[in-house]
Amino acid sequence: MTQPPMRKKQDRAQRITAAAKTQFLEFGLRSTTMEAIARRAGVAKATLYTYFPDKDAVFRAVLMSVASRLKIAAETAFTANGSASDRIAAALSAKYFELDAVLEASPHRAELTHQAVILTGSEITLLSNELQERATALLIEEGWSRAKASERTALLFACIGGLYKIPAGRERREEQITFLTERLLDESC
Repeated sequence: MTQPPMRKKQDRAQRITAAAKTQFLEFGLRSTTMEAIARRAGVAKATLYTYFPDKDAVFRAVLMSVASRLKIAAETAFTANGSASDRIAAALSAKYFELDAVLEASPHRAELTHQAVILTGSEITLLSNELQERATALLIEEGWSRAKASERTALLFACIGGLYKIPAGRERREEQITFLTERLLDESC
């Protein structure tokens, strides 16, 4: 039995996106061509262009796929058991570890990260804002005032974002995230 046309089209788009992700990680954005993506995906170059008008569009689709996984990982942590502080730390760890898992082995990490910010800055900001709002809501549920919860989560997200300028392994990064979350979300402060 053959697949419905829409399902086949979705499968092909996912195959192209997965192939492009691998290509970008191995060769970087600058050295990756539409021809190389098509070859890796097992489609004709003309077929690739029916799905994506250019390489930036393919890269943006890859980034949106990764962002979707980041959001799911963070949401899973937000809905787990534990205090708001524990769940926020777990969500932030999940978000950054998901991203690290994608980029860790790529020799083109810096280039890809830089280009991701250029091409999807507003989408990245929206995702970060959504996660920050979710964290604020958890603190409010625990009895914090909206003003205090908003201020602390803004400070926390800024600090956590700054951590990624300092090299650290996964264990150390998780310790840093937990430390900052516990300190900044200590209601007695």
